[in-house]
Amino acid sequence: MNKLTLRKLLRQLPSRQLYALLASHQLSIASSRPKEELVATLHAHLITPTIVPAIIAQLDTVAKDGLRHLLATQGTLPVNTFEARYGPLRPYRPWRKDEQAGDPEPWLAPISATETLWYLGLIYRDPPKRKPGVVQCYVLPVELMALIADALGSHAEDGEPVAQSDGRAVIGYPGRNGPLDHHLAIWLATVHAGLDGKGVKPVHKRWLPPSVVALLCTRLGLDQEVGFTPIRSERHHPYLAFLHYLALAADLVAVMPTAFQLTPTAWQWLAADREDRRRQFMDAWQQAPAAAAHPFDFRWEPLSLQARAFVTTQLSHLPVDGQIPLQQVVEQWHLSDAFHLLPDSRLADWHDEATLFDPLTALICGPLHWLGLVE
Repeated sequence: MNKLTLRKLLRQLPSRQLYALLASHQLSIASSRPKEELVATLHAHLITPTIVPAIIAQLDTVAKDGLRHLLATQGTLPVNTFEARYGPLRPYRPWRKDEQAGDPEPWLAPISATETLWYLGLIYRDPPKRKPGVVQCYVLPVELMALIADALGSHAEDGEPVAQSDGRAVIGYPGRNGPLDHHLAIWLATVHAGLDGKGVKPVHKRWLPPSVVALLCTRLGLDQEVGFTPIRSERHHPYLAFLHYLALAADLVAVMPTAFQLTPTAWQWLAADREDRRRQFMDAWQQAPAAAAHPFDFRWEPLSLQARAFVTTQLSHLPVDGQIPLQQVVEQWHLSDAFHLLPDSRLADWHDEATLFDPLTALICGPLHWLGLVE
């Protein structure tokens, strides 16, 4: 798989190309700035989680197909092969004034899908110049691969988001912004590339390091929640820990001694549409062995497979329209639990809320809400 980082690929470009990318993204910067400043500005812009989805949403079918082709070949394709299918990339010579100068602003009217992707900063050439005996390729930056795959999978053929199924309404949960599948994709992209595109080494052969935890809190917007305090361990934030648990349960990530590695299943999941993604992580949550949750010290786990099946059945009895007080739901489920599958009601603290919850309430406010089963 291609391992070239966005920062390295940007540094390989001449300054004139960097200014072209800045202009394409409507990023203003003074002329004659140090090259490293141009690189830093573009890098910070392109790795912002909202940027890639916004770009993908505006691409035509051919450009999207080009990205899918690159993803299918692990982020690299020979230049000749790619351009034969997706069109040429014209030389950019803004200093020339003769007929060979070409279009002074080719990003405004690209002649091919290749040019479109190039001036958006999604694809790069490696090596940047042809060398004898070396096959020059178009590559995707390692930090952007999972984000691109997620954005492509989040849209139907017409480019519109796939509609979510209706949830069951329950009053009294802590909220989270954004669909779980998108947050899980950001989690995968972050642990795949880390801060510098070189991957993330597990702490104690299992956990994310504090620097990556802080980065995820920022990228997922968790640090904007009321009452948030900086954390060093993902186990100190239930939602962040649940994303890690779900990635393992769905076989999306493998924890190796030196890095978290995305599995082939992860790339297939990222490329799937939203309904397929949701179905996959729902199956993972319902079928994962209870022991998989033990290291995370969740307030709602461990639940046996039978208990999770019982909960799923009970959810089908909730009205689609209207709302039911949370405490009433908890009481009804306990009364219906003839085989004592659910945990006993007891008080337990909840990291980011002042209210005390029993395990079943924590289950509803946590996974069932995040999975989209209750609203």
